[in-house]
Amino acid sequence: MSTNWITAYHGTTSNVLPSILKDGLRPTRGAGHWLGDKCIYFSPNDPEFSLHFATQRAETITEREGIKCYPVLLAAKIDLTDCFDLCYLRFREEAANLGQKFIETVPSVVWPEIIQNKEVRSFDSMVLRHIMKTARTPQGEPYSSLMAIIPQRGFTIDPEMIPEARPLYRVNSVLGADGKPLESWLNLHDHLELAVFNQSRIHNIKIA
Repeated sequence: MSTNWITAYHGTTSNVLPSILKDGLRPTRGAGHWLGDKCIYFSPNDPEFSLHFATQRAETITEREGIKCYPVLLAAKIDLTDCFDLCYLRFREEAANLGQKFIETVPSVVWPEIIQNKEVRSFDSMVLRHIMKTARTPQGEPYSSLMAIIPQRGFTIDPEMIPEARPLYRVNSVLGADGKPLESWLNLHDHLELAVFNQSRIHNIKIA
């Protein structure tokens, strides 16, 4: 099977660096992560984006926890074999189909508890987690990673400016926790992000 290797970047902080170098990166846990949980996030070919995240994270830890730390930028080689790549139309169509079918099986009483805004993407996280559990490669295997172009925190693009920027899936009848429609933020173009679910695809982690 052929491979498609890229260099990708991960922003972190100095207080957890020894643990990362010893035991590796830890997958995300809990709801609200933009592309689902139980995965490790990278920024492909954009070290500045990951470093910006790390800088914000270090400032937050220092301010809230009183732990003096500094931003750290890590680089890794990622094997994109079996990547569910939403930069391509066929994957967006599959995600739209699988996501909408899943939404229609969820009881309507669930939706008013789900948050979807510029900071927390619980709705996308929930739907994409299901897609990554159910989608299969042509060989019948789970996909190892998920790539998507998503809007940054605090930034959206007016769909009138980009007519094709429509949500991949949406809840049609019930509002979310903040009283706004629940719909995917995917297809609103800004930056590229990679979530790796199969850690065996991550190699040669080092300080950039």
